[in-house]
Amino acid sequence: MRILAVLAVLLCSSRAFAGTLYALETTSDESSSRLWSVDTATGQSNVVVALSSPVDDDIVLFNGILYGIGLVPGNLGFGTIDPTTGTVTLINAGTVGQGFTANPNLSVFYSTGSTGRGLNNIQFDGSSTRIGGHNDFDTDIAYDSRNDVLYGYEFANSGIDIISTTSGEAAQLSTHIILPTGRQPGNLAYDSTDDTLYLISVGAQTRDLYSIDRATGLPTLIAPTGIPSSTRLVGFADVQNTPEPSTAGLMGFALAAVAVGRWCRARRTANRSN
Repeated sequence: MRILAVLAVLLCSSRAFAGTLYALETTSDESSSRLWSVDTATGQSNVVVALSSPVDDDIVLFNGILYGIGLVPGNLGFGTIDPTTGTVTLINAGTVGQGFTANPNLSVFYSTGSTGRGLNNIQFDGSSTRIGGHNDFDTDIAYDSRNDVLYGYEFANSGIDIISTTSGEAAQLSTHIILPTGRQPGNLAYDSTDDTLYLISVGAQTRDLYSIDRATGLPTLIAPTGIPSSTRLVGFADVQNTPEPSTAGLMGFALAAVAVGRWCRARRTANRSN
């Protein structure tokens, strides 16, 4: 029974963050930042907390810890953000990046260069290695950890790129995404708990939440977020979790453990009889 209880906890905990994404707002003078929550089913959004210091580029939620890039002016700085208190902790002041995401399968982060061009590999201490360059201006990136695909929003062509994590080269999946009048694509985020690629638009009265078809790169409206268009969103957090054993594997382990327990009890009973 204890093993089955542990199994239940593991299965339930894997979806601890399902249904909510964080968005990062920073003022145009980069003097202050706030964290928003976005409900991926309804689009409803709320301010969560004001940050202790500004973060001006992007964020990612990795194994329950919120990481940020752009903690230092000039697209520099890597660290953590406490979504409860708003405390920002700088880990490395020299880390460069604009778009930002994590690959939980390799336990590394990725960032695009300070101009949105080129791809970097970032470690947990903030040290980075340039993977390679590309000509597209990918202002935001999101990593599909279930299918090992890195997506980027390419500003000049208003489309979705697929970026190689080994060479840094980008290939266009879609161009000139058409949204309702007055709206343009903005920030990307991938949620590993529901296997969906999301996009928040800019323009019009409020920012709208979309899902992205990863076969075509085309958006489908989910709902308005209620975040004012005047709000300067600079980041939209992926939700990434280190892969856990599959459900089938966990069930197999639990059943095997139950069988072993029964065998042990039977042996003890037989020994007492002798």
